[in-house]
Amino acid sequence: MADPADSRAQLDRIAGMLEQLLAGQRQEDAAGERFRALVERSPDVTLLLAGDGTVSYASPAVAVVLGYRPDELEGRDLAGFLEAEDVDAARAAICGARQAPGPSRPVELRFRHRDGSARVLESEAAHFGAEPETVLLVGREATERRRAAEAIRLSEERHTLALAGAAEGLFDWDLRTDRIHYSSRWKSILGHQDREVGEAPGEWLGRVHADDAARVRAELDDHLEGRTPRFESEHRIKARDGDWRAVHVRALAIRDDEGRAVRLVGTHADVTRRKEAEARLVHQAIHDALTGLPNRLAFMERVERSLERSRRARDYAFAVLFVDIDRFKLVNESLGHMSGDQLLVAVSRRLTAS
Repeated sequence: MADPADSRAQLDRIAGMLEQLLAGQRQEDAAGERFRALVERSPDVTLLLAGDGTVSYASPAVAVVLGYRPDELEGRDLAGFLEAEDVDAARAAICGARQAPGPSRPVELRFRHRDGSARVLESEAAHFGAEPETVLLVGREATERRRAAEAIRLSEERHTLALAGAAEGLFDWDLRTDRIHYSSRWKSILGHQDREVGEAPGEWLGRVHADDAARVRAELDDHLEGRTPRFESEHRIKARDGDWRAVHVRALAIRDDEGRAVRLVGTHADVTRRKEAEARLVHQAIHDALTGLPNRLAFMERVERSLERSRRARDYAFAVLFVDIDRFKLVNESLGHMSGDQLLVAVSRRLTAS
């Protein structure tokens, strides 16, 4: 016959074990309730996936994000709700979660909404529970962020294409660091490759023609100090081949809250051809087309300047020399106007050379 004390001890041990089991079950149930409460209040889509990829649980957020009732997803293959191009990425994330502890790296998956549109969810997968194949997939709505990122990308792409095709060179001068970013077009105007030009202000200002340098510096200082609304200047700048390029520079200072200039952003336009054309027009207007000598307009302008100077400075004097070609009319009449023109050209060359 068994000892009553031993029987009581055995019962106590069994009771203790049952109590532990019940306590563990209660803790597990409490943890499950907390998990469910958290998931059901979350705006993120939460899915429990079985080993075959079917959805065993879908959180209420799927109704808001994807337009489905949770029970419409449960029991169905996750792949049926994904864009075809994203199925492999989803499977890779799920397999990774089964093989490694902790959540997978975030991956953007496009889910199909009930209305046929795509919804981008930034998704993470992690192993869940006691079953080795069960995976928890949590997706956060990222459609608007993706659209915004795509809009920014397209805008930057258009900006890059615009810069590449622009006739003007761009520069961005950070006055706090005294460094300038020059665009590829800015460098190519001067005949340089990208790697041949640094970020120092001297890459621009150090190349300005000596006769223009003081004026450019004064115009620049006037704008940076706030005395002019914008910086605008035409000056000559030395190119890689040693020639001078005429550039038209427009720029605007960006100022801090105290009005100090912190950046200067602007453009360089190559106006060399325009300046050369203007110079040719001016030359043609005041020079004889046949001989290249100054014409009557240029002569009268120089006389007026000399007279004005003589009025201001008593020690200044000038003289006018009149040169006539004897029997020029006879040359024209006897040998023809072509010979007369040749004579004028020969005389003009001698006068120019003397």
